[in-house]
Amino acid sequence: RVVRQDGTPATNMNELEFWRGRVLANVWFQDLLLVIHPETGVVEKEYDFSSLWPKSDRPHGTDVFNGISVSEDPNVLYVTGKKWNRMYKVKLLP
Repeated sequence: RVVRQDGTPATNMNELEFWRGRVLANVWFQDLLLVIHPETGVVEKEYDFSSLWPKSDRPHGTDVFNGISVSEDPNVLYVTGKKWNRMYKVKLLP
């Protein structure tokens, strides 16, 4: 069971990656990325990516935030979405 920072259960998690000893998961149909402690299931950080490419700016047919990829640089991740024509290189702040 995964518990979000507000105490509610995390649901609709998708696209999991293991990064720096933590599990990263996006939340289906939301532009959110969760950082989860793998042993406790506690969400330690939530990143809101809604301003990365706002839904109002996305063309018709573009789908949800849904892609996470780790890189050789432990400080860099790549994120994208379903049917997106772009990928973003990001560094997560503590």
